[in-house]
Amino acid sequence: MDPITWSIVTEAAGWLKQAMAAARTKEQQRFARVVEHAGTVTAGLRALDREAHRLFLPMVYGDIRTWPQEQRQKWTQELVSFAYEDKITPAMRVSLTALNELVAQQSDRDISRIVGSIVDVVGWGSGQWQAEPRLGAARMLQVIANYETSVEHAINYIIEALENPGEADVEQFKSAVRAFVYIGETGIGRDPHGSEGGTLHYLEQRMDSVGGGRVTALRPFADMAEVFFGQLLALQHRIFPEIPTPVWVWQPG
Repeated sequence: MDPITWSIVTEAAGWLKQAMAAARTKEQQRFARVVEHAGTVTAGLRALDREAHRLFLPMVYGDIRTWPQEQRQKWTQELVSFAYEDKITPAMRVSLTALNELVAQQSDRDISRIVGSIVDVVGWGSGQWQAEPRLGAARMLQVIANYETSVEHAINYIIEALENPGEADVEQFKSAVRAFVYIGETGIGRDPHGSEGGTLHYLEQRMDSVGGGRVTALRPFADMAEVFFGQLLALQHRIFPEIPTPVWVWQPG
């Protein structure tokens, strides 16, 4: 996790320095900061999702009963690190706080709307999309907190199976692990903008299809944040044509 985390933070800081040097107005400087922090949130979601796929997919498609003990021990250590030593979330928290402050300074309604949508995606909570379109700071990372809770609830079972693979129910084990990389089929492949109720209703439908709104897979949230981040970058032609492309957002690090 460390290389991904440091890549996000370091690359974002380096990019911002270049963008600020190219900016000619305060509006462009504010836009650069918005892109930096929105990009950090988007990249953070994708990095966490990518790490989950790296760790969980081999256990879905492989057979842990055939893994050497050394490999099972390595996987156990990395799963514990993933569950309890996350260093991406703090960077996302800083950026979400900054986005809330930057939105308050914005006169451009398009920027405010898009940034608000990114914050809503990360702060999604089952049943909240109708009455609460903009979530407060206390719930800005509700998606990550919900996901971490789901991982923590399952981690002991997964580790026990890795330590004693001969005693594990293989199908039950694969089913438990699979939940952290795959979500239910409801809503997959659909256009989020065509879903009645908007973005959060789309997420509501997808998450409620697998466990009453419990977050076990981050990919739909990472995908949605990426859509809005793309919309934000589309505004650069009107606001800041010379802004450097933030390629670090899509690089694995």
